[in-house]
Amino acid sequence: MSRFSAILPNKKQISWGFDRPLGTYYLIEFKSRGEWLFNISSHNSIKPHPDTPDKMDYDKEEILELMQRYDDAIPEEHKIAIILDLPF
Repeated sequence: MSRFSAILPNKKQISWGFDRPLGTYYLIEFKSRGEWLFNISSHNSIKPHPDTPDKMDYDKEEILELMQRYDDAIPEEHKIAIILDLPF
């Protein structure tokens, strides 16, 4: 499993990565310590994104689209790995 994190200018934290055993990419934004705003993945999301409250599975293009909101925090090479369907 790879897991990366960043603190945003608004002091919220995001985490993203690739879960090798599950073969899934994920993106999480925290509201506060230990509380998710959303926790999405390409399979088995835990808490949907507020823009799509009824959606639980996100394809890699949808995850990439949401990652664009955090361009300054998420390295381009991680987004390219998702496009190429590679772990990072």
